[in-house]
Amino acid sequence: MVLGLVLSVYMAACSVAQPAKAVVLNVQNGELPSDASVPMALTTEFPEKPDGVSLKVTFGEGAIGQYNPRLKDWTGLPNFRFFAHNAGDKPLEMYLAIRDKSTVDYGTRADFPFTLQPGANKVSIDLSRVKRNQSATPFDFSTMASWYIAKTSEGDGYIVYFGDINLEGGGAAAEAPAAPAVTAGAPGGGTIVLEGRIRIEVDRVTFDKLMAAGGGGAATPTTAPAPAPTGTQKLLLANLAEPLPFEAVEGAVLTLSDDHAAELGGKALKVEFVKPESVLSMGYWGGGEHPNNWTGYNALRFEAFNAGDKVVNCYIAIRDQTPGYEARGDMTFKLEPGLNKVDLPISTIATNAGKQLDKAHVTQWYIAVDQATTVYFASFRVEK
Repeated sequence: MVLGLVLSVYMAACSVAQPAKAVVLNVQNGELPSDASVPMALTTEFPEKPDGVSLKVTFGEGAIGQYNPRLKDWTGLPNFRFFAHNAGDKPLEMYLAIRDKSTVDYGTRADFPFTLQPGANKVSIDLSRVKRNQSATPFDFSTMASWYIAKTSEGDGYIVYFGDINLEGGGAAAEAPAAPAVTAGAPGGGTIVLEGRIRIEVDRVTFDKLMAAGGGGAATPTTAPAPAPTGTQKLLLANLAEPLPFEAVEGAVLTLSDDHAAELGGKALKVEFVKPESVLSMGYWGGGEHPNNWTGYNALRFEAFNAGDKVVNCYIAIRDQTPGYEARGDMTFKLEPGLNKVDLPISTIATNAGKQLDKAHVTQWYIAVDQATTVYFASFRVEK
């Protein structure tokens, strides 16, 4: 009786004393940023904890983050915290940018600069000091539209390893949709919720080892996930045949070519970007026969052969029926010399104003580069 009372009091005290916590990005469970314009991959290098995983990001002129994040209400959780390992030998200047539903441009978003020293860093950003870059309008943390992390240091090729990204603060934790479950023996952790009040984060590998070693027997095997459907659902965006379904802007020259057919699997669209502003454009204005409903597709993919000897910085702009720069969605990518397999996440693509792009009515998309060069493109498609 006394023991039960003491335990109840202790558990209640813990639930009050511990800061509320919500997971923004669950790297340990394999969650990736829904929007990224720089190379990234899960790895076992430089994890936040033993037997864990980390997110390896190679920063250039791009960012990682989430548009239309699954956790949209950050109220009462003012501490944005994460582990990061700077693999370089110099400090790396970075910033966190956040947007709410009222954000329409740079001036109305809020930026938080921070520095990653070489090696391991535990970063804690105090969001309670939020101030929009050029506006006095109060920030609404209950309507988060996006967040992203980028660098301000000059140059490319900065490698950073990230652990989980969390929000912490007093009061009850905000509930977010569950991240993918961890299977027994897999790297990473899990969360147990008791009576909807107390969160216990466990290292699944250590838990299984302890259960097998004694006091409870072997861990109960988790249910194996259902096998993934065979094959990828694809929607071809352009048929590379005469007449070409593309428009050249600013003097770019477009032709069909058999050059590099071995690498690209057949004929390719040869684009001679004669100056940095040259644009390869493909529009759906007025309907037409081209697929303009990308609903349900989460990746825009294509192959590209960079015929030059330099890295080419590119961006792709995607528009729905609303005109204007702020209403389009932009993503950046790089083309190394030779063959490139470009994979761009579009599951939650947002406009430059931080609003959701209407993927059911894609009216135009186009690619621009930062230098005069020649690139061969093939197999423009969206995939599930």
